Parts: sequence; C-alpha cells; structure tokens
Amino acid sequence: LRQRFRSAVQSLSQPQEEIITVPTLQVVRETWRDQLSLTGINIMSSLFVRLPVLMLGWYGTGTEIGFYSAASRFTTAARIVPGAFLQTILPQYAERSEHAPRIRTVLGTTTLIALLIGSLLGFGAPLLMSVTFQFRTSEMTLQILSIAFVMLSIKTVVEGFLLEIGRAHV
Repeated sequence: LRQRFRSAVQSLSQPQEEIITVPTLQVVRETWRDQLSLTGINIMSSLFVRLPVLMLGWYGTGTEIGFYSAASRFTTAARIVPGAFLQTILPQYAERSEHAPRIRTVLGTTTLIALLIGSLLGFGAPLLMSVTFQFRTSEMTLQILSIAFVMLSIKTVVEGFLLEIGRAHV
C-alpha cells in the first residue's frame, strides 16, 4: 500500500504529457478494505470518548453534564498527543525489520509521556479548574479522567502497533 501511494505521488509530480494510469479495481478494493478498518476504529473511538456525556444526558442533570464536560475538555485535548506520536513513529516503524526493540522503546517513551501528562492533569486539576471553568466540583472528575488518560494513551499506541504488525504480515 505504501509503495502504491509513493507511485501515485510520483506519477502526479511527472510532466503532464505523461498519462496517469487509473488504479485497478483490485487496488481500489484493497485500499477501501484497509481504510474501512481504520474508519471503524475512529468511529468507535469517537463514540467511546462521547459516551459518558450521552449517559449523563440520559441519567443525570444538566449541572452534572456541565461539571463532567468541563473536566473532560482537558483530557480530550490531551488525547491529541498519542495520536500525533503514532503518526510520527509508525511510518518509521513499518520500514524497519527489527520490530521488538523498537516496540519496547516506543512503549516505554509513550508510558513516560502519558504519565507526565496524566500527572500534570491530575495534580494540576485544582489549578486548572480554578483558572478556567471555576468549577471546584470538577476537580475530582478531572483527576479520575487523568488516570484513564494514561491507560488510554498506552492502549492507543499498542493498538497502533498491532494494526501495523497486522498489515506487515498480510
């Protein structure tokens, strides 16, 4: 798939006199299949992030939704970090044949970064809430969500490696 993408980019950068070939139906199907699984993962991740607010909407009050939403803003924004990390590291990982040492290094680094961000969110919850939303009630929720952030960050990287390994062996 990576080679096909490089070929497509190279063909687009060639002079216009050359004819750009249309991908075969098989290539389109393979690309669609690869993207469909990632699309499913992205949809499930979005639902997972928003499900607590939906549940609070069904069973809680507007005030409870506000307190939770205020706390979850910080962890939702921090979730960009593992995704950005994966976008940077996985292409390099896919090009190497010695996966095991690289996995340990990346997982260790990810765990350290996740712990650092989670600690900043958890221990900084009183300050963050007083400076931004001024909801002292949201402090404990942010502290709990900061613990979940650490676990979800590690899960995201492991999931990315498992997807990449699966593609490398197909």
